[in-house]
Amino acid sequence: MMLKEKNNPVREKSQDHKLIDGTFMPADANRFLMKLINSKIDYHNLEILSMRERFNGDISHSIKRIEELKETQEAIRQVLNIAFDNEMEVRVHCSVQLELVK
Repeated sequence: MMLKEKNNPVREKSQDHKLIDGTFMPADANRFLMKLINSKIDYHNLEILSMRERFNGDISHSIKRIEELKETQEAIRQVLNIAFDNEMEVRVHCSVQLELVK
């Protein structure tokens, strides 16, 4: 199915995009993975602030996501610490799947 949006053809309703695909030293992997997760946490914190100030809306989703992201952060730190302690590198694969929905 060919979709068209503002003169930009999109061939598929679902696409995968590779963001990270490589082998890294633990410190380097830690730096960019923590930045990625912290960016997501910041996003949800802004959503909470916005919902409270403008709409007095439901913030439970963002609160839950922040908790999940912090748990993920800790799990990643543990793996990276093991890699560091054992003088190992870390292979990281990270992709984003985009799906057009109505």
